[in-house]
Amino acid sequence: MPTPGAPDLLAELAALLGPGKPASPDAVLNVARGLARVARDGDADGEFGRRCRTELAPVLLRLAAAEAEAAVLRTAVARHIAAADHGEDPAPRDLLADLAGKGIDLGDDIELAAAVLDAESRVAAFG
Repeated sequence: MPTPGAPDLLAELAALLGPGKPASPDAVLNVARGLARVARDGDADGEFGRRCRTELAPVLLRLAAAEAEAAVLRTAVARHIAAADHGEDPAPRDLLADLAGKGIDLGDDIELAAAVLDAESRVAAFG
């Protein structure tokens, strides 16, 4: 799974791209097909072809990896909540184990969230 982008990087990216709607999955697939055509049909030696191979292809791969990870996360969280709604008592560690088994390790994210919670409680306590 890709390393998540830092919030400041994502904010800069959003500012550079401006307002708009994200592409549909079909639009992303059409771009990937165009990239494959450029590589296959001989235009791959020009500047555009080089940029497609060296920059656009990895961007599309990152997008695909992020989409796959988001789907895994959504499914795992939904199953966890559905189990609770059905009267089971799933523990957070069950969700973490399920995600870890699918290649998603939230350890660093949890440590960061714990540090933020700790800092917020200290600010609240000391004003």
